[in-house]
Amino acid sequence: MNFKILTTSILIAIVAGVLGLSLYINHRESLLLDGQVQVPVLQHPVQIYFDQLSIPYMEARSEKDLTIAQGFVTASQRLFQMDMLRRIAKGEMSAIFGGNCLANDKLARILGFRRIAEAEYPLLAPETKNWLKSYSQGVNAYISQGKLPLEFILLGFEPQPWQPEDSLAILKYLQYASDECWQVNVLQDAIAQKAGIPLAKQMFWPAFKPSYLSVANLKSQPEQSHPISPEPSQEIEKPNIGPKTKEPTATKQQPSHQSVLHQLGYLPAAAQLSWGSTGWVISKNLSQSKGSLLACDKHTLFNFPDLFFLSSLRAPFMHIAGLSIPGVPGILIGRNDSVSWSAICLKKRSQELCLEQFSNQFPDQYQNSRGSFKAKEVEEEIAIRLAPNRVEKVILTKDGPLLTKTGQAGIALNWYGFNPANNVIESIRLINKAKNWSDFSIALEKYQGNLQTFLYTDITGNIGQYIAGYNRHLGQISSVARQAANQEDGQTSEQTDFIVANDGRLSAFATANNIVNSMPSGNSWATVRVCQILESNSRSKTKLSLEDMIALQSDTKAPLSELVMKTISNALIETKNIDQYERDAVAMLSAWDGQLKGNSVCASIYESFLIYLTKQILQAQIGESLANEYINKWPYWTQFTAHILDKQPAHLLPATQRGFAPFCLNCLSQSLKDLRLIFHTGTLPGHLSDFQWEKLHQLDFRKNITRFIPPALVNMSSPLLPQTIGIGGDQDCLNACNYQISDQSPFYICNSGPTARLLIDMADNDKFYHSLPFGQSGHLFCRDRIDDAQLKSWRNVEFHAIAFSSKELERIVRHNLTLDTPDYFTDNPTR
Repeated sequence: MNFKILTTSILIAIVAGVLGLSLYINHRESLLLDGQVQVPVLQHPVQIYFDQLSIPYMEARSEKDLTIAQGFVTASQRLFQMDMLRRIAKGEMSAIFGGNCLANDKLARILGFRRIAEAEYPLLAPETKNWLKSYSQGVNAYISQGKLPLEFILLGFEPQPWQPEDSLAILKYLQYASDECWQVNVLQDAIAQKAGIPLAKQMFWPAFKPSYLSVANLKSQPEQSHPISPEPSQEIEKPNIGPKTKEPTATKQQPSHQSVLHQLGYLPAAAQLSWGSTGWVISKNLSQSKGSLLACDKHTLFNFPDLFFLSSLRAPFMHIAGLSIPGVPGILIGRNDSVSWSAICLKKRSQELCLEQFSNQFPDQYQNSRGSFKAKEVEEEIAIRLAPNRVEKVILTKDGPLLTKTGQAGIALNWYGFNPANNVIESIRLINKAKNWSDFSIALEKYQGNLQTFLYTDITGNIGQYIAGYNRHLGQISSVARQAANQEDGQTSEQTDFIVANDGRLSAFATANNIVNSMPSGNSWATVRVCQILESNSRSKTKLSLEDMIALQSDTKAPLSELVMKTISNALIETKNIDQYERDAVAMLSAWDGQLKGNSVCASIYESFLIYLTKQILQAQIGESLANEYINKWPYWTQFTAHILDKQPAHLLPATQRGFAPFCLNCLSQSLKDLRLIFHTGTLPGHLSDFQWEKLHQLDFRKNITRFIPPALVNMSSPLLPQTIGIGGDQDCLNACNYQISDQSPFYICNSGPTARLLIDMADNDKFYHSLPFGQSGHLFCRDRIDDAQLKSWRNVEFHAIAFSSKELERIVRHNLTLDTPDYFTDNPTR
């Protein structure tokens, strides 16, 4: 009897404990959407409205209170993500996750995002400093509430107070992550050394440029007896937009130089390549609504929660809405009452590796082709969970910090972002307040971030494009590539129906044209596709709507589909091939519309054929390892494949092949064989229908998370992460998802893509739409964290409305939160 009572008591205790824990988790993880909260730092109450997707609409009586509210509300939904972003930027992940993150922390300390942010803050305008302080006050007001996300409790730590420098460090890290190219530079050099510069130029067209670290035996390059480094960092401080620097010639290295080069391979990537953002604007002349239209896809790594946070901010004489970065005030991409804007990275090579030779007698002395200099050494203490702190010595040269050093040879990274005078926060604040093209241009004159194309529309139906930013080779760029906006003096510049970001053909000025055409992004298949469609509509005088923009953003047209079909068909005719399986595949390709849809069989055949053919060509020239690295690291590798299919160069064929036609059919046959092995369909015809593209091409949100967080923790939290999903498209489409090839299922792993899409019609305040993969919240168990309906709508390129007018806001409001100040209750006793 006592045993039964004991068992029953234990069961009741367990049930009560589970219920109690559930209630506790529900309490902590429920979003702060309704009621009143006291925020002492406010001067006046702020109203926060939320729609059905928990998008916050904030209304304040002053800009200061509005910025405080933005910090408070963003922290209420994304505080853990904000803390992780600043820890990644500042190199403080090991303090939470242990030695697993030490390599990433060490690289962040070497690059010095925290050091740069601390040096940048005193240089900012007083208005910008106050803006950052107000945002920090809002974040800290939420932290002081004590209702922290559950992750902090599970991991056993509390967030430190937010500082303005934290926001700057996040911006600097994201800027670096967007710019990171030095690892591709190393790959370019390795391929040039292996196969010669002519082939390397074809493989990386139009972006190939031998680095300043090119080592011996680059074919068709003369040797020099001394190492070459870039121009002094002083030239970055005093930009020169003159002729490009001369391409460096190869250098003869000593064995120690080879050793230090080898060490670069052990450094972690601060970011994986996420190239593919697209954007375009349409003037009132081509718009059905008689207003200008803006369409933008922002491509970032697939993370959970998403990098972007939607919000609307309203105060007297100010109303802005769109995408923000958790931890950074203001709106990055969106609209206000007068204008809308977006920004697309140009992806110009912005980083160089520089070889520095240190003295045996004087360890802090180094020399390069420009002379001898003294290095500076700083110490960075890294806290490691469950282990002693580690002190790392960072060596700073005039070229930049040393990434690695072996013996007397060191490699420094030269990047304009190391200069604290080069900031982006000033421009963000001014763009948010722009009322016309003149304001917009003035804001971008202050922009000194990575080189980007900024797109512009306004309420009068005009459009514009402005290229701005800093580049390692070109210096500070501030160039209006094309402007179709009415000037204040009544003059109108060159008119156009549409502008596509990074399309050099549409640039009005030679400088901008040269800039764009020297960038990979300016020659991407997606850019070409948008231009073709919009040019066709412009010629036929067909007016376009936002629905047409949605169709364009969801386009998955394979750019090489016609060329692949033509090449294979000609090969069949030339060789008189009679293999039925190959003929069945060709018959399917002949009837294919070229769209890489998820359920498409032809998409699988197309992708497998391209990869197999490219690998066979490259393995004969540079070996299997470099060939795989090239395809996984260089998102524009299909441009080289297009050259192969078009020119059919016999000298690049593997030695065992005696002609391009049989080689082409052999690649088709082998790719079909590989598909049969993958899908376990056997060898008989009739199984092609099983080769759906979405079974091979999949998105797993856990892949990017494991780069910083221990795999054991990710596996433990797997039930809380979205399931792996199959998707259509590839990295060349408008609806693009970059993939990396794996040797196990799924074989094409998507790592980045359009994590945020925006559509804006400036003629109608309520035609403002977004498509994001997930809900706003980053809370661990919150129902808004994983919304299957929203993930499905993002996958299908379906859009949700953002209320910009007061009338629409009243219609969609679901929750109402008031941020009060204690003094307001005292001054208003009737409340």
